[in-house]
Amino acid sequence: MGLHLSAQVAARGLDVTLEVGEDERLAVLGPNGAGKSTLLAVLAGTLRPDSGHAELDGEPLFDLGSGHWPPPHRRRVGLLAQDPLLFPHLDVLANVAFGPRAAGVGRREAEQLARRCLADVEAEDLAPRRPAQLSGGQAQRVAVARAVATDPRLLLLDEPLAALDVTLAPLVRRVLRQVLVGRTSVLVTHDLLDALLLSDRVVVLEGGRVVEAGPTAEVLRHPRTTFAARLAGLNLVLGTVDPVGVTTPAGLHVGAGTSGLTPGTAAAAVFAPNAVSVFVDAPHGSPRTVLPARVGELVPAGDAVRVSTVTTSGEPITASVTPASVGELDLYPGRDVFLAVKATAVTVYAL
Repeated sequence: MGLHLSAQVAARGLDVTLEVGEDERLAVLGPNGAGKSTLLAVLAGTLRPDSGHAELDGEPLFDLGSGHWPPPHRRRVGLLAQDPLLFPHLDVLANVAFGPRAAGVGRREAEQLARRCLADVEAEDLAPRRPAQLSGGQAQRVAVARAVATDPRLLLLDEPLAALDVTLAPLVRRVLRQVLVGRTSVLVTHDLLDALLLSDRVVVLEGGRVVEAGPTAEVLRHPRTTFAARLAGLNLVLGTVDPVGVTTPAGLHVGAGTSGLTPGTAAAAVFAPNAVSVFVDAPHGSPRTVLPARVGELVPAGDAVRVSTVTTSGEPITASVTPASVGELDLYPGRDVFLAVKATAVTVYAL
């Protein structure tokens, strides 16, 4: 049961195989252009791949080998996009009832179902309003109700909170968390909080392929790709284990404890930005933990400043410093600096 998919879209570089368990909530992460929206379009039936097949709850969703490609409305797959896309000429109740009515449900039954779905998303009082009378958060809650009104076997969510401001997103996120319980779903997001609260497992797409997968908390705690590390707010250095740390192919070394790991094996060194100190002149101490780098961006982050750098061997490293330190060190984009990584704050694990 659940979803089993294999699909290839040559023009967009997509070549994906994935599984989603029954009632499992899967988040799909990845940089822009990784293939996330293409994947959802294939599942929704709006983009026909060059080859592939999928099963949903033990039944074929599509199979291009046999020419089976049902249209979107015959798939029982719901889609929730960034924009609510409500019918402007219908009131909220009619918008939510539209799907069941199109599936052949009688008017009274469809309206009763629509009211239950609106109640589930805390929007029953909005039933008589037109979309133009709704706030962004209200409209998106109505869109959630409409997406589940047809009782889809699979619910697709394409960055559903991206268009909402920070004051509206928490309520819709809470509603989604309730609605997704007991539903098989695939969520595309760039938001760490969405991934943590709305998924059981994540896959990371890069270049149209799955490069990382696992339970959400595990992937964000022990990322194996730069994208996942950045999403989790961590630095990631990939290389091989040596007796006192990890060394990259370009020769960059990060000192750390590697007890229990075999020298020469592939490994990842992960550390938080606050484990990185920034110096204008090379600091005294072990050269193994001092990394020459160049400043890229400086971004305020609460009471600190995130300093994005690239080492001379090409690895991106982010440091967290105080605003006062930015002035004292005269940090600016293009400034050459030295980074010192606190070895006791580095976690190393085998890949």
